[in-house]
Amino acid sequence: MSHLSDDIEDLPLPPKQIKSDSLTRASVVPIDPSKPSVFIKVYGCAHAHSDGEYISGLLRDAGYPLTSSIEDCGIVISYGCTVKNPSEESFLNTCIKGAKLNKLVIGCGCVSQADPNHDKIPPNVALVGVRELNRIVEVADKLRQGEVLKLVPTVAKPLSKAERRKIGKSGDHPGKYDHIKDENVLIPSFVIPPLDPTKAVLPPLECSKIRQNPLIEMLTVSVGCDFACAFCKTRFARGRHQSYPPSAIVERARTVCERDGIKEIWLTGEDVGAYGSDLDRDGGSEGGARWNLPRLVTEICKAIPPHVMIRVGQTNPNHLFVHLADYVDMYRLPNVYKFAHIPVQSGSNTTLKAMRRAYTVEQFRTVVETLRKEIPNITILTDFICGHPGETEEAHKETIALCNEMQFPFMNITQMYPRKGTPAFEMEKIPSATVKARSRELSALMRQANPLEPMRHLRNQPVLFTDIADDGSFLIGHLDNYIKVILRAKEEEEPFSLPQEEDPEKGEKRMKLEVEPQKMRKKKQRGSVIGQDGWDEKESSAGWSEKMAGVDLRTFGVELGQWVNVDIVDLARFCLFGEVTQNVG
Repeated sequence: MSHLSDDIEDLPLPPKQIKSDSLTRASVVPIDPSKPSVFIKVYGCAHAHSDGEYISGLLRDAGYPLTSSIEDCGIVISYGCTVKNPSEESFLNTCIKGAKLNKLVIGCGCVSQADPNHDKIPPNVALVGVRELNRIVEVADKLRQGEVLKLVPTVAKPLSKAERRKIGKSGDHPGKYDHIKDENVLIPSFVIPPLDPTKAVLPPLECSKIRQNPLIEMLTVSVGCDFACAFCKTRFARGRHQSYPPSAIVERARTVCERDGIKEIWLTGEDVGAYGSDLDRDGGSEGGARWNLPRLVTEICKAIPPHVMIRVGQTNPNHLFVHLADYVDMYRLPNVYKFAHIPVQSGSNTTLKAMRRAYTVEQFRTVVETLRKEIPNITILTDFICGHPGETEEAHKETIALCNEMQFPFMNITQMYPRKGTPAFEMEKIPSATVKARSRELSALMRQANPLEPMRHLRNQPVLFTDIADDGSFLIGHLDNYIKVILRAKEEEEPFSLPQEEDPEKGEKRMKLEVEPQKMRKKKQRGSVIGQDGWDEKESSAGWSEKMAGVDLRTFGVELGQWVNVDIVDLARFCLFGEVTQNVG
């Protein structure tokens, strides 16, 4: 088993740079020299980065120049995720730094939406909620004129303790949680009202954008969540679940493939598996039949070229369990990566109940076993939270037992840190030393074996290459089950090895691609910065054009965005190393 990044939604994000000639129509809009340059930094999941692509594209369309230097800009835009403390703190620090540098500052995203009155947000910072991002140019223009807009319509209503006690007894309120049966479980601090169809308008999918990777489209299929997990604050920011119309999503997928040469589509959202559950409820059904995610993916596959791949984002076990046969059929589609991110969070039903997760361990097991039986080469990624309030030592042992039983190839491990305003924040906390110990135990379990060992001698495997290393020394691609494959230049004589770093717990070397469990209070969020030539992973990194300078892709024997057949010649913790045997298009 191996350990991946513990970002909230998915596997590591695509490259943070972009070819200047691969931008959408924003690239042909002339820059207005009278407008100040804009520094944009994004922290969070794939959905957050997708929003960042739209923000950058809209500003470029309006003539605003972009820069990767906060010191040289006139406007600072910070986009923050509210799921975990580090990303929220980094969002706040960027806002504060911009204010101290006397820049005009705009705060966007989930933090702005969920906590617009946060005492650390400087008073002169304009705010843009998650459903108002298409108005970013208006906010920037007004800010230059001295008007500070706060576009954060309420999606969550705070309640007093007395109101919470009253609601807890009656269970009768707009955002009630029908699956909660335990009277001892604390009710939430916020009520999420039903969506108002006249006001709940999602940002259009056809907004201009600057992509992190010119070959990858991060396509949002829905916003928000209808569940009430005790540890999660996302619903307070994103509101109730709302799906984009199927026709809009399918048309977007078709357009970006035809117009922009997209080779890979990532379907994103807070609860991707819930897609379509609200369409009948809100009168938005199309085609006279109920929509779910497999049906949507099937329609997308009909609209895109056969060589373009779809990566389905995080899907909760309850959605898969209800529509399991449909998901099996979906993963059999040739355009779909055989990769499923299914967060179980705990191996104990008691803990899942305290978390208010809408499934059981048995249902999760059924989902995984069925997918593995019907899709033999599928890659399963799951998530665990160590030390959730109420997790006993016995419950932790049940989690260890589940890992030993299921042998997950990849896992995200997060140490619990209750978010203010969530039910978990009001529960009795587990000592931090215990939480860390449980996290270390689970991490040690993952290092016992390499799940990719059986793939060491694979031959003539088709791989789609879509990425290049920052220094141009190797290409990055994926098998059809989304296992990463590294391809080095043909004339490279030295044996390829990944950078090494010391393991402070074991006193030995390990590969940097293996990430330690998140230290909630101390982990620094790098985020992604958007410069004039596209996205940079950090402020000091080079843009795509500089990264590609002097790189001759002929030395690799392939072009980016191309399928090639590869022989596997070596492996690391969670990636394979290959040699090209045949170009297949």
